[in-house]
Amino acid sequence: MKTFFLSVLSFLLLLSMGCQQDTPPAPQDQEGTPAQDSMVMHDYPPPILDTIDRSGWESKGYGTNPVYVATPLPFITTKESIPESAAAFIQRRETYSGVFENGLQVIVNIMEYKPKVPVSLAQTAASVVEQMTNDPAITEFESYNTAIPLDIQGLAMRQDGKMFKDGTPTYWCNMLIQRGQEIFQLMAIYPAGSPTGTGDVEAMMSSIRFSAE
Repeated sequence: MKTFFLSVLSFLLLLSMGCQQDTPPAPQDQEGTPAQDSMVMHDYPPPILDTIDRSGWESKGYGTNPVYVATPLPFITTKESIPESAAAFIQRRETYSGVFENGLQVIVNIMEYKPKVPVSLAQTAASVVEQMTNDPAITEFESYNTAIPLDIQGLAMRQDGKMFKDGTPTYWCNMLIQRGQEIFQLMAIYPAGSPTGTGDVEAMMSSIRFSAE
């Protein structure tokens, strides 16, 4: 799964070139191999069934211009350089990741585009979907986008969906926030059978802040 995350991030670094073009049509669902009857998934977002107390989670800031996210354990820094092909468009990249119980894997990606480079949340969201649908390990891919009226400064879009990753029914959620030339991404992927996955993801998404208060 880490390899999958990093491939998404590498692809996103090329968005600065795509952002200078017209935004493509909304991505369509990919038709994949029919799922087995034993792998029936709920509609998404799936119901939150757990009653875990998450008041003890730690809220920590990530990035040069910190974005605060509450998690059961702090994320670790993932050292990733900016590819030469994107260096003319990206001036800063910061990546953090975490692996938690019940198969939940989360990554924070922060990219600051150089001045005058067009930045588009719609283009970024479409490129995330394109990368995932082009992954041969993913079938039965579905997604939808939602504009989010957050109580934080910036424009936001959330993506939710489900898929089969290496034959395993899996949910995914991706939050994208634009602040000027900077895009903040919080992506979570977890198996459909996780009893706490959705609750954990919703708690993380709702905890996003741009200040420590």
